[in-house]
Amino acid sequence: MSAIMRGSAMMETPDVQVMEWMRQVREVTYDAEDCVDLFMHQAARKQSRSSSSILTALVRQKSQEPILPRRSSGSGSATSPRSPTRSLVVLARSSSRLSFAEQMRQLVARVAEANDRHKRYKVPGEPASDDTADDLGSCSVVTIDPQLILMQHTDPVAMEGPTQELHEHLAKEEKHATVTSIVGMAGIGKTTLATQVYLTTQERFDCRALVYVGRRPSVRRVLLNIISQLRRNYKQEDITNEHQAMITLRDLLHDKRYLIIIDDIWSISAWKAISCALPQNDHGSRIVMTTRNHDVARSCSSHPSDYIYEMKTLGDSDSKKLFHRRVFGSEEVCSHECRALHDGILKICGGLPLTIVVVASFLGRTAKLEEWEMIYNSTLSVLEKYPLLQGMKKILQISYANLPFPIKSCFLYLSTFPKNYKIDKDRLVWRWIAEGFIPEKGEESLWGTGISYFNELINRNLVQPVFTNDDDYDPVGCTVHGAIHDFVVLLSSEENFVTLDEELESMPRDVIRRLSLNYTKQEDVTLPLDTDISKARSLTVLGCTQRMPNLRNLELLRVLDLEGAEGLENRSLEDIGKLFNLKYLALGGERFTELPGAIGELQHLETLDMRQTMVHKLPSSVEKLQKLIRLLAHVLDHIPADWVEKMQGLQELSMVSVNSERSLKFVAELVKLKQLRILGVKWCFWDDGDGIADRRSHLVSSLNKISQSNISSLSIHSDAACSLGFLADSGEYSWDPPYQLQKLVLKEGSSSYFSTVPKNLGKCSYLTFLEIAINLGSEEDFLIIANLPALTILRLSARGKPIVIKQGFECLKVLWFQRCEDGLGLVFEPGAVPQLRKLCLNFKVRSQQQQLEEKQGRFVSGLEQLSSLKHVNVNIDCDGAMSTEVESVEKAIKRDIHVNSKKLKFESSRDNEEKMIHKMEGKVAAQEDSN
Repeated sequence: MSAIMRGSAMMETPDVQVMEWMRQVREVTYDAEDCVDLFMHQAARKQSRSSSSILTALVRQKSQEPILPRRSSGSGSATSPRSPTRSLVVLARSSSRLSFAEQMRQLVARVAEANDRHKRYKVPGEPASDDTADDLGSCSVVTIDPQLILMQHTDPVAMEGPTQELHEHLAKEEKHATVTSIVGMAGIGKTTLATQVYLTTQERFDCRALVYVGRRPSVRRVLLNIISQLRRNYKQEDITNEHQAMITLRDLLHDKRYLIIIDDIWSISAWKAISCALPQNDHGSRIVMTTRNHDVARSCSSHPSDYIYEMKTLGDSDSKKLFHRRVFGSEEVCSHECRALHDGILKICGGLPLTIVVVASFLGRTAKLEEWEMIYNSTLSVLEKYPLLQGMKKILQISYANLPFPIKSCFLYLSTFPKNYKIDKDRLVWRWIAEGFIPEKGEESLWGTGISYFNELINRNLVQPVFTNDDDYDPVGCTVHGAIHDFVVLLSSEENFVTLDEELESMPRDVIRRLSLNYTKQEDVTLPLDTDISKARSLTVLGCTQRMPNLRNLELLRVLDLEGAEGLENRSLEDIGKLFNLKYLALGGERFTELPGAIGELQHLETLDMRQTMVHKLPSSVEKLQKLIRLLAHVLDHIPADWVEKMQGLQELSMVSVNSERSLKFVAELVKLKQLRILGVKWCFWDDGDGIADRRSHLVSSLNKISQSNISSLSIHSDAACSLGFLADSGEYSWDPPYQLQKLVLKEGSSSYFSTVPKNLGKCSYLTFLEIAINLGSEEDFLIIANLPALTILRLSARGKPIVIKQGFECLKVLWFQRCEDGLGLVFEPGAVPQLRKLCLNFKVRSQQQQLEEKQGRFVSGLEQLSSLKHVNVNIDCDGAMSTEVESVEKAIKRDIHVNSKKLKFESSRDNEEKMIHKMEGKVAAQEDSN
């Protein structure tokens, strides 16, 4: 039955009968798994109770027995104090087995019915072997397609003209705020165009923000998103409602020339609510919005000076460029033999960019022309008759049908998250694992297989990669394009795979397997009373938790994700111990401060993620979680050392506070965790504390023992007044980092710097990521870092001598550099850093202003030597600086960037802008000082 199911799932356009049959088979499978899980759980509980009862009876009987043993009766039978108890145990087990047997008989009958239905409906599709349905191509490990990465670093196709047209409109002399609406169908490139406008208009505006809205927006969340982009350190927890958010945003923007881009507005009411928070000042501010709805566009751009730009599909030439760039990595014209085939394929796509890249990604899995012809003739050519949007949906259906069977479930699972939501890669893959979507494959770990599935979805352009500023090659997560999200939500709903809160009333379900609640405000929380969620396998709550379903009704849950929950409190998890099958638990909210003791009942728990909470201590019952793989918290205090023996499966542990003798002992015991891959510790002993030398040597000794393990990522942080400089000391107790280390973060809690680079760091030949703050006293120190052969990303905070990069850094692609004293002082000599693509500069304005006035030097020299450089990001700390100083420094840094003949993408941002001193404030301060 499973093999036939896999074969039917590979059909590109299954009819209604086939889909209904597949749904019924899937439901039987779920019920069978639940039945077995419940039986095993109940059997284990009864075994535990019976063992306890037997022990109690034995103790009671022994207390009543005479010293001499009883004689047996003449029949030879002996009376035993255990006989009644034993009889009760047997009776209980027999009852449980009878109930289980009856449930299994019912399930077998349902399977037989499904089999008969399969024959009666004449469901097509031959049985598929696991190898066929799970095939990922010629290799089992999938990496990100280099062509796709290349597209991330090149300008979008056919966007130069539209971008220039919008630039001209935004540059007009109107002083009042104007609105530009970009309108067009799904997948045509509205968001791409709006993003290009955002990236290329920075110099014209005091501040900018780009925010997504969507079909069911929370206006408060949208406004908070804008505020967070304007003020990075703004305390959003103080803004509890929509009205406060509006007032705050208007205060921030009232005297600014701002650019706000609002993506994907669906309704006029949403536009009116958001626009109320955008002040109509006379500083030449601009608002750009995107929408699929022409009525919404006309409503937003109703003023005579407003503008509506209607997106157009790509022409033949641009369609070919985009197709060739995705498949071949270049825009070269294809050979004469394949030109007609390419023309036919692109005719089906109709100039829609999304359809083109999905088809290109689908076909790009094979380089053989004959296979392309077969796919075109058998599948794609029939799509010419469909309108554009319907044709795009058919293309998505074909791409989905050709996914390996397990990845289909992984793809449908994306409907759990809202449109345009940034889904963290680790969060997603470990949830897949907890749900049982990832099959075991020989020696390949479940994590490794899950990453391959994640990469495969990216390679097929079914999800879009999300990168950090540090790394634009290895994605940290993904988003789902709006049109694809609509498709996956519809498909998931048809298959009863995930139930969204908006479907609970409009599309009631007989049974709910996975529930996702995305409540924007408390009054939205309306879970129907008659909703049966007892068979739910996962519960995801984003937003308000005031009426979260009672956990005692969810004992079959495997995933409980409350990471994005608002208002979560300690009492919310009072019944957590009922969830015997739970494997993934993520919590969020500043009000959540303490785990319940019942957490120890979760015998199958693999992930416990509390990083978004205020939990710092663990209950003693956590030692029962012997299947735990990931234990993550912001900071963990007081972990008993003897727990290590009971958590041999632990792979990720962070962040452990080292603040006592007990915690030092715990770190020493970590060497016993043979599977540990990721470790984070925080050093919290003060530099002038008693016995500090012994404690430092104890930590170094423990870290050196761990160096023999399989740790690939190590983060060592320190509290204020708790320097990490001793890790660089040489001698008998010098630190020896794990030689196979790939990521190392050494982060001081204050303004402390390492006096020298740890000498043994040079042995880390696999190190790709390094973060360190150092006082560069000699060229030798810098060369240790420069000669790391695999180093790809470097986050360096430095003081002391100017940095002159002459050699080394052969693989470095991203350099994040911060210097707090004596100017920026960064010089690149010819031939330096040959692969550097991104340069991020961070500095305080006051120190840079001094360099400008006294040395008349440049902030950074030699950028023209960096042949691969594409991006320069500058972040300016305005704390205590005059506004005129900030403007002067910004002009100087732009001058240094534009001195180069190379065309670089330049972005700048400000930190602590609210602490900047404006002209009148400076005069008042000067007068007060003189008085």
